[in-house]
Amino acid sequence: MGNSEQAVFKEWSDPPEYLEDLEKFLAPLRNTAFWDSCWQVHTDVAHFQPILDLLRLYTTIEGKRILDSGCGSAGLLIALQHAGAAELVGLELDPNVHRLATIRTRGLQQLRIVQDDATLLTLEPESFDIVISIHVVEHVADYQRYLRTQARLLKPGGVLLIACPNRFFFFEAHSKLPLIHYLPRLVSRAIGKWAEHTSFLPRSLRDRGRTSTLYETDFTYFRLKRLLLHHGFELLEMNHPPNLLAELSAHGHHGLVRAIQKLSLRWQRYAAILFAKELKAVCRKTPFS
Repeated sequence: MGNSEQAVFKEWSDPPEYLEDLEKFLAPLRNTAFWDSCWQVHTDVAHFQPILDLLRLYTTIEGKRILDSGCGSAGLLIALQHAGAAELVGLELDPNVHRLATIRTRGLQQLRIVQDDATLLTLEPESFDIVISIHVVEHVADYQRYLRTQARLLKPGGVLLIACPNRFFFFEAHSKLPLIHYLPRLVSRAIGKWAEHTSFLPRSLRDRGRTSTLYETDFTYFRLKRLLLHHGFELLEMNHPPNLLAELSAHGHHGLVRAIQKLSLRWQRYAAILFAKELKAVCRKTPFS
């Protein structure tokens, strides 16, 4: 991150009323393993910088109309506005999170938050230059319909950035439970519900069991790739090895980074498919999709 970008993020401070409502919203998590990470997700704007950097490899942000489909508490929207986006729309279905996002962005120009996904159907087709979907597609019941909607709103030649957990990764992304997501979804959800309601288990494990039930679909690299191609997207980048190496370095796994760097490019790609925590793809909508 450059000095000017660091300054921009340091200048942003969340409104007191947002922090007050956020603390109430997260109160049930205060004594769980999820409190610190959830608080950071909802208050740290700077951690969205890698998403901006990735977008800039394939398009410009300045002057663009951008949809964040599943915007959460609007941290990415704030980062995008500071990066020069002309108009921003965020969709957040959860009424409590939608309220947080609305309070947080109150007063920001050319930025609006919508709650009902039916609102997207009223937006003009092919009206966005960039659509971003970060850890949303795994939560929707009809992911085919979800991708069709994103494609409909994106201009031909526009860019979609989509990310979701990687089923090949050893730990399930939401609960951090090992290997549970390798099972069929109905089985893993049943185990999660059993753990949630089993009184002799530690509280932390019951919490993780409940969290493991809060999504719909597991995606592998190959499943997500087929889905994107089916909906008329050209893949520009998907789990490139440098992203995995940066992720491992950020977590202090420098020995593993050195080991992967010694592999051929082909095997580095396999490593990125298998060991990255998330799948992240940048696509371009083809003119004929």
